Amino acid sequence: MAVPINVGEDRIIYVVDIGMGSPFRGTGIDTDEMTRIITYKYNKEKRNRIGAARQKVNMQIDGTCMKFFKTRFTSAAGKATLETACREADKEMSEIDSSLHVTPNFFEVRVASLTSGNMFDQMKEQLSVQVHEKVLARIQKVIENQRNEDGTFKPMSNKSRTALLTMLEKVREINILGDTSVEATIEKFKNQITEGTLIPLRDEILAYIEDVQGADALDILDAPTAPITAAEAKEDEEYKAKPLVLTEAEKLHIDDLLGS
Repeated sequence: MAVPINVGEDRIIYVVDIGMGSPFRGTGIDTDEMTRIITYKYNKEKRNRIGAARQKVNMQIDGTCMKFFKTRFTSAAGKATLETACREADKEMSEIDSSLHVTPNFFEVRVASLTSGNMFDQMKEQLSVQVHEKVLARIQKVIENQRNEDGTFKPMSNKSRTALLTMLEKVREINILGDTSVEATIEKFKNQITEGTLIPLRDEILAYIEDVQGADALDILDAPTAPITAAEAKEDEEYKAKPLVLTEAEKLHIDDLLGS
């Protein structure tokens, strides 16, 4: 198929592969079928510092990359942002242990080369879903803050409206395909937020995600968070670019990135 006219076929994007030192390196001993004792290579203070360095990179990954299954893609601007973040994190890592590093690799891809089969259409769909999910998570938080004890809602404050509009501008960064339909969606969201129609907007986004991904998409509003486990740490070693599982406190950093 040909590249749609709303996406420039000469556009260059980059596959993102970032290897990062893990705070969870160590050894484990099974004491019985239900218990495993883990001895970490680093103490808690160093593990926290390693985790903080990783999180700075993961914040930028979340804010500048679109996800396509387990692969992340970014634009030239996103690549520059990630390179800066990785240099800073690499310095912090090496100060903890000379064997720890943050190593970014970027592989150039021309949009025109993505036209085999239905890969391009799938990428566009995932990009659109990712934009909708990011907006949904933020407006749901604002709606909950507006809710009174009796179930009625307070008017949206100017501060909340400004924060949401700022968030939408940052969400543009993951439109690495330069898809004008995504730009139009963002502009439509901005108009609805300016008019203060958050609940209809939330319902509209939920309907879109459910239509694309099925009923399980509704879980996005209630998805639990949990500390990373030993099993997740092992997976992290196998795919180091995957963001850490975040606690609620850590999510505030991403909120800052997207506009608080």
